[in-house]
Amino acid sequence: VYEYIFVLAYVIYRILSFRHSGLSPQPNPLPKGEGGVRERLPFFLVLFLFPLGIGAIQIIPGIELIKESARAPHDYNFLLHKILIQPWQFIMMVVPDFFGNPATRNYWIEDTYIGKVTYIGIISLFFVFFAFKNLKKSFILFFTIAGAIVLLLSSSNPITAFIYKLNLPFISSSAPTLSIFLFCFCISILSGFGIDIYRSEKWNIARIIKFVSPLVFIILFLWIIVLFAPNLISDKLLENLTIAKRNLLYASFFVGVGIFLILVGTVKKQLVFLVLILLLIIQTGDLFRYFTKFNPFVPKELVFPKAEVLEFLKKESGIDRFWGYGSAVIEANFAMQYKLFSTDGYDPLYPKSYGEFIQSSLNGKIEKKFTTQTRSDAFLARGSGEADLSSNVNRLKVLDLLGVKYVLDRVENGSTERTFPDDRFKLTYEKDGWKVFENQKALPRAFLASDYKVFKSNEEFEKIFFDKNFDPSKTILLEQKPDVKFSHLEGGRRDAPDGASRRTPSRWKVESYNPNKVTISTSSGSDKLLFLSDTYYPGWKAYVYPERSPAPSGGGGSRRIDEKETKIYRANYAFRAVVVPEGKHDIVMKYEPDSFKLGFGISVTSLILTVILLIFFFIRPKYVTT
Repeated sequence: VYEYIFVLAYVIYRILSFRHSGLSPQPNPLPKGEGGVRERLPFFLVLFLFPLGIGAIQIIPGIELIKESARAPHDYNFLLHKILIQPWQFIMMVVPDFFGNPATRNYWIEDTYIGKVTYIGIISLFFVFFAFKNLKKSFILFFTIAGAIVLLLSSSNPITAFIYKLNLPFISSSAPTLSIFLFCFCISILSGFGIDIYRSEKWNIARIIKFVSPLVFIILFLWIIVLFAPNLISDKLLENLTIAKRNLLYASFFVGVGIFLILVGTVKKQLVFLVLILLLIIQTGDLFRYFTKFNPFVPKELVFPKAEVLEFLKKESGIDRFWGYGSAVIEANFAMQYKLFSTDGYDPLYPKSYGEFIQSSLNGKIEKKFTTQTRSDAFLARGSGEADLSSNVNRLKVLDLLGVKYVLDRVENGSTERTFPDDRFKLTYEKDGWKVFENQKALPRAFLASDYKVFKSNEEFEKIFFDKNFDPSKTILLEQKPDVKFSHLEGGRRDAPDGASRRTPSRWKVESYNPNKVTISTSSGSDKLLFLSDTYYPGWKAYVYPERSPAPSGGGGSRRIDEKETKIYRANYAFRAVVVPEGKHDIVMKYEPDSFKLGFGISVTSLILTVILLIFFFIRPKYVTT
C-alpha cells in the first residue's frame, strides 16, 4: 500500500511536471501541443492503473484475508513509543549499530531493530548532501519532499501523535515503519543525483568541505555525547558505551576515508572516475558487512537441529496436533519446518475466528478483542505449575477438540501425576529432559457426529460448549441449521427407520491431507455430520462423491450426492463441517477461492491490455521515446 501511494504521487508529479526535467535536458516524450493531462492520460493508465490490475491476483485475496483476519489497531502508547522511530534513533541513519545489533545479541533498546535502521551507507550519505546543491530542480525536490514525508510519518512527533490518535482504519493497525524503505529509496536516488553533480561540475576544496562538513559535524556531535553526556540519549547508554564507541569508531573511519577520496577526486580531476569506483567498492563492502551481520549464513542444523523428541513426533503424530506445556513450549511456526501440526502460530494476518476460539481456553469466554500480542500470535492459554494443566477444564476441552494428541513436558516444569493424571494422559516418550504424554481423550482431526445444535450468539456457544456434560464427539455446534434436510439427522433426533441402520458402525479415514485439499472416506448407516478441526475460511469448497468402486444399479433406497458440491458449515465456532448422507462416500475439501479466480481474471486482462498499449505507444510515429 505504501509503495502504491508513493507510485501514485510520482505519476501525478510526472504528469504535472514541466516539459523539461530539473536535471536533464532531455525533451518531453510528448510532442509539442500534446503535453496536457488528456494526452498524458494513457501513460497514467499504464504506469498506475494497470499495475493495480496486474496485481489483482494477490490484492483481491489479500483484501479478503484482511477482512477475515485478527488484525486489530495497535495500542496508542505502544505505537507512539515502541513502533515509531524515536528522535534519538535517527542516529541509526549514520551509525546503524550504535545501540547494538540483535544478531549479535547486544541490541539493548526495548523495541525492534527492523524498521528503525535507515542506513544506506556512509559514502552514499555524502552524496545526498551534494544533491541538495540543486534542490530547486524538480526531480531532486520531489524525492527530498517525499523522503521527508515518509520519515515524518514513520517517526514519533506531534503530527504523528495526532494522526494515530484518530485510530484510522488500516493506518492504526499497521506498522508505519514498514514504509521506511521508501525513505531509504528516496535518499538513495538523491545520492545518485549527488554523484552526477560531483562528477560533472567543477569543484574546489572550499566548496567540497561545505558539502561534507554536515556529516563530519554529526560524527563529532555523537562523540561529544558518548564521551561527555551519554545521559542525554538514555540512562542505559552508560551501561553500553563500549557498543556505541566501537560502532561510532567504525563510522568515523569510513567518514575519513570518504572525505579523503572525495578530495583526491577534486584535486586530481582526471582521477574522478577511479575515485568513484573505489567509493563504490567501499560502499558495497560496508553494506555487505551489515547484511551478513544481520543475516548470517549458517548450517541449517544450527537453526533446525535434529532433536529426538521432534523425530518421535514426526514418526507418531501424523496429522494429530501437539502442544507444549510450561517450558516445553516450542516457538510458533517452528513445527512447520518439521511438518508437524501445532495449535499455535504466528502471522501478521491469521483468521480471527480461530484466534477468538483458542483464547477461550483461558476462561471459557470467546474473546472478541485482540491485544498487541494476540493480534499476530495465535496461542492457547499458557500453562505452568503442578496443577494448572489438569485444573483448567476449558483448556482441556479446547485441546481435545483441536485433536491435540500429544502434550510435551520438560523436567524443569516439576510435573507430577497431579499435572498429568492417568485417566487422561499416558507417558509415551521420555528422553533428554523431554516427556511426551498422549492425550487419550483427544478427538481425531476429522470424525463423524450424529447430532448437532445451533448457537445464535457467542454467549450461547460458550454456555453449551464449555458445559461439563457437553460431548463434542457426538454433537456439533453449528452457526446455522443445515439447509438440506436429512431423515436421520434432525438436531437431536436419531430416529433411524430400522434397527439395522442404527447398528451400522460409522467409519472414516483421512485418505490424504494437503494444504489445499483434504480427502476423507466415510461409511455410515445413517446421515452424519463430518467435522474437520481445520479453520473455516471463505474459499473452501466440499464435494461428496460415491465410493471409488462402481455404484450399484437401481435405487436400493440409498441416498447419494454424486459429484455435487455440498455446503461447508461453520462448526464449533471456527471449524468446518459438512453433511454426509448414509452409505460409503469420499468427501473432498478443496481450497478454490472465488477471490483468487476473480483476481486471476483481472490480472490476465490487465496484462494483455498493458502489452497492447505498450505496443501502441511504440508504433505511433508521432511519439518520440527516449
